Amino acid sequence: MESNTASTFDLQIQEGQKLRDGRYGPVFLALRLDTGVLISAERLDLDEFGEVAVLKSVASQLQQQQQQQPEQPVVAYIGHKRSDGHSYLLTEHMPGGTLEDFLAQGAGKKGVELSMAASILRQVVGALERLQRRGLAVALVDPKRVLLDSQGKIKLDGPFFCDRAVTGEPLPPACLTVPELVFGQGASMRKADVWLLGVLAAQLLSGKQDAVSGRAASIAAQLRQDQKSGFDLLVSDRVKSLPDSDLALDFLRQCFTVNVDERPSISELKGHPFLASPAA
Repeated sequence: MESNTASTFDLQIQEGQKLRDGRYGPVFLALRLDTGVLISAERLDLDEFGEVAVLKSVASQLQQQQQQQPEQPVVAYIGHKRSDGHSYLLTEHMPGGTLEDFLAQGAGKKGVELSMAASILRQVVGALERLQRRGLAVALVDPKRVLLDSQGKIKLDGPFFCDRAVTGEPLPPACLTVPELVFGQGASMRKADVWLLGVLAAQLLSGKQDAVSGRAASIAAQLRQDQKSGFDLLVSDRVKSLPDSDLALDFLRQCFTVNVDERPSISELKGHPFLASPAA
């Protein structure tokens, strides 16, 4: 299988050093032998049809990257490589892993400190706003798609759509709680990213990376039938009782505004006092 994004450099894939489970298969550490730079190599455990679809998507993303400014807030796609009978998707290496990894490895057992949560969320909001200014509609915000470097700086990993037909993978459970989908307003997803940002914030503050898993259908039903508050349904009592958390709780309430016309946009949230507070 050939593509104009096929990488010509030699590569040493460390299959004994699995970094995490990716969207399409395991992600390994790899070494570019031409530059000595470490990169990530995701093995595509897909059938031929699936591989073709993924590699076509990569080609499109690489073309977009070439047209964008440097220092973009997304994980850079390098191309793909065929090695030992497998196709690998090559991206820049983010040594801090995903936010999901960060929580699962114990950093979030008691919840992330307010200042650290604010720092992460401020970066996520800034990244989303920059992508939107470039004309990219971003709807999908998820701990698996927020990656950290060794200094705590974040980048987002696409694609960014709440649409299985586009992503080729099951949607995160949190997507099923977005009011626009619950109330059949899927054509108006312009602020879905704000709702999902609230889910991400609640996960950081509670330390539970699976805060919605297993509850998404129930949450959606309560939103639809009982007109329950998103804040009441998605924010744990522990987070609600955190000391000195008034700004954080107000941020969550705004993210979980059910009425999309009343929910703030990402640009409006950028100036929220919680993200701009000195402690952050």
